[in-house]
Amino acid sequence: MQKVFNVQTTLLRSSGFQDHGITELLFKPTPLTFQISLNYNSEVINQEQGFYNVTVTISIKAFKNKATPPEQEAGDPVYTAVTSYSGIFVIKNFNEEELETVLNVNCPSIVFPYARAEINRMLSETQLPKPQLQPHQFDVAYQQKKQAEQEAKAQDGMH
Repeated sequence: MQKVFNVQTTLLRSSGFQDHGITELLFKPTPLTFQISLNYNSEVINQEQGFYNVTVTISIKAFKNKATPPEQEAGDPVYTAVTSYSGIFVIKNFNEEELETVLNVNCPSIVFPYARAEINRMLSETQLPKPQLQPHQFDVAYQQKKQAEQEAKAQDGMH
């Protein structure tokens, strides 16, 4: 059987901006420190037809700097921006290991640029400082996760 991997559609699931006190920044520019988190998950929509949903969520929290570089200790929160973007995929005729790789590497790699563009658009409209969101290497992250799982399994086997 021929393997099938198609992007059915991409869609914005949610997007939000929370103000924690940005008014002061509008009148007095202040250096910010950013906390960025990236999460993704996958779910089966219809296994028989090979439909899967993969969602990438990016969260950015901005804080006033308490110290000067290079220390840049995070102080009071300024804003939080979050976006979740999904891709609906048709994936058929892959073995279990291949499917796991496709869902953890290929699919999020396709969805990530949409999520990154959405959060950049949202933050650009605020005229506030924002971090540069670099491309994410899902293949490297997946390999590190698999390696950590194997090491944890080996540790459990020793006890």
